[in-house]
Amino acid sequence: MGFQLSAGVVTREFDFSGFIQNVATTGAAFVGQFEWGAVEEYINLNNKSQLEFKLGKPNDVNYRDWFSVSNFLDYSNNINVVRVVDDTVAKNATVDGTGLLIKNETSHSQIIGTSAGNTAIFASKYPSNLGNSLEIILIDSATWGTNPNYKSYENLFDGAPSSSEYVKSVNGSNDEIHVVIVDKLGLFTGIPDTVLERFAYLSKAKDGKELDGTPNFYGTVINNQSDYVWYLTDPESGDYAVGGSITNITVDNGGDGYTSVPNVVITGDGTLASATATLSSTGIIDSIIVTDGGTGYTLGDLIVIIGDGNGASAAVGSVTGGVIDTITVTNAGTGYSTANIDTTGSGNGDATATSTISKSVESVAVGSSGQNYITATTVITIDAPANGTQALASTVIVVDANFDDPWNTIASGQNFKSLSATFDKTLSGGINSATVGEDELTRGWDLFVNSEVVDVSLLIVGDAGEGATVNTFKTIVKYVNDNIATVRKDCVMFYSPKYSDIVGINDVNANANVINTRQDVNISSSYAFMDCNWKYQYDKYNDKYRWLPLNADVAGKCAYTDFNRDTWWSPAGYERGQIKNVVKLAYNPNKGQRDNLYKNGINPIISEVGEGVILLGDKTLLARPSAFQKLNIRRLFITLEKSIAKSAKYKLFEFNDRFTRQSFVSQVEPFLRTVQGRRGISDFKVVCDESNNTPQVIQNSEFICDIYIKPVYSINYIQLNFVAVGGNVEFSEVIGVLSENI
Repeated sequence: MGFQLSAGVVTREFDFSGFIQNVATTGAAFVGQFEWGAVEEYINLNNKSQLEFKLGKPNDVNYRDWFSVSNFLDYSNNINVVRVVDDTVAKNATVDGTGLLIKNETSHSQIIGTSAGNTAIFASKYPSNLGNSLEIILIDSATWGTNPNYKSYENLFDGAPSSSEYVKSVNGSNDEIHVVIVDKLGLFTGIPDTVLERFAYLSKAKDGKELDGTPNFYGTVINNQSDYVWYLTDPESGDYAVGGSITNITVDNGGDGYTSVPNVVITGDGTLASATATLSSTGIIDSIIVTDGGTGYTLGDLIVIIGDGNGASAAVGSVTGGVIDTITVTNAGTGYSTANIDTTGSGNGDATATSTISKSVESVAVGSSGQNYITATTVITIDAPANGTQALASTVIVVDANFDDPWNTIASGQNFKSLSATFDKTLSGGINSATVGEDELTRGWDLFVNSEVVDVSLLIVGDAGEGATVNTFKTIVKYVNDNIATVRKDCVMFYSPKYSDIVGINDVNANANVINTRQDVNISSSYAFMDCNWKYQYDKYNDKYRWLPLNADVAGKCAYTDFNRDTWWSPAGYERGQIKNVVKLAYNPNKGQRDNLYKNGINPIISEVGEGVILLGDKTLLARPSAFQKLNIRRLFITLEKSIAKSAKYKLFEFNDRFTRQSFVSQVEPFLRTVQGRRGISDFKVVCDESNNTPQVIQNSEFICDIYIKPVYSINYIQLNFVAVGGNVEFSEVIGVLSENI
């Protein structure tokens, strides 16, 4: 402890309770083709429902890979899958239909906002033809309720989008938007037009947020939460209602009856615009009012109009006792500024009248153009005349240069642009590659190289690419063994013979082909395991039967054995080696054929009446005689090494003295006694003292602990001796003789 400068009490804690932790031993790894899911990224699966949701369903291209994963999940619940595609072919479906390869979240982050995504706007989450079934719908305040075809989608939400509380608090408006993602063609659900996802009251604002501070920008929410769609950029300018400043106002109907210039009022979602009306110079006679009806007139007498215009005419409209009551304008004429009348007909005394001259609105001139206007919500109101018809006008608006990116901007003071119509786009251009090659498969397996990044114990190669392209089998099997299993030294690779070795081949030739493939691959490794067979299995998704390699099942039996027993128990035999979901095997090796397989390190899988399909071997592919030729012993040492090494790292940078060494031994020995008690080892010894930690070792900053293990061997061969003994002979007389002569 540090030196104290004055009297006092200091308390400290020391933790010497360290122990050896258990490690995961059942996690599997697989690389292959699927119709959906992120590319070149770990996808952890715990059950078949997750397999179907995250990676899609099997088809005629990917069924071997899909069912390899599915078959492993019949025995266990932990597998990391990496999907691979042909980079030159595969594409995500996009709004513009050109397609765009977005493998995973990393590649999406490199594309978002770039020119590559400017026309794509939205893309399917993963490269696949399934993306062509996706429809994305955006509804904002301007398009809510405008089209009855979208009523069913609007019913998914509590109400119309408007302005969020956050955006209103910073003097912004019109930011809310609803998003619906639909399975348009039914490729995901089997039912066209099924709603897959909906997102309510998202924000157009880049800094939009919920009341609790959670980011609510629609692009961010879609990218973080959608299982089907990537956001890339905002809709194109043509998708918005045209907005900006009012450049001019068009008079749709000039009306009539105006004797003075009317007031013009501009209302809508913009501000600061103003305008002034101009009356036409062409006057018309709106009405004639009788001031003296005269006498002796009859209905229909003509009235002559005298003035500076032309074309006007009138007649007596009604008469009472020869007195003119009303005069009706039969033709208003044009060009009058003043007008008088001259009465003719049967009457006596000149009747007199006055005329009313009215004008129409000829134009409306913009005084101040204002800002932030959108045609659909801007209204021009012209005051009505005292007597006549009200004029009507509409606007022409141009997009302001400040609105090139109207969404995905800071909310403060922003009145976000509206859509001109509901945004409804079905994605297209999605393609899933039909084949993959060695480059794609090895790149996928490279993700499993680092044991500190991903923890797996069982490497499943499936058909090793044989069904995807040509001449990959040997390369992939050797690559996974040489670059993954033997580099990590904490996992075992499992592989089966080629489809062409055994399916449709007679048993004799099939057996020879399997051995030839084993010799051609030419692996000598305790981290590799080979079985001899394929199985015939029903595919309920496509209603047909499929031939599938059995290495996923064998790896699954290892995981199943780990769960029910321990890693040092053999997964083979009649107790634990039964294989599931088998209609028939590609071939059924007899005892002599099994002998040839086993001496080459190939583990037989046979079908036996009353017993089912059984794994009858637990040999690794290590060629030289060794305890590590046994799979259970190899996996025992993997477990011991991973567990003890994980604890040993906590001794780094401690002192290499007696205390440290003894504390480490006190952790290791109880762990090994536990393994011994669980029938994993028969005996052990731990040496970690001055004998192996010499002064030179200590001076080199090293720490050495020697752990000696006597493993327990599984039974591979059983011999039963039945001896007939005479009735007058004692058993004790023959037992010793028997043991000496057998």
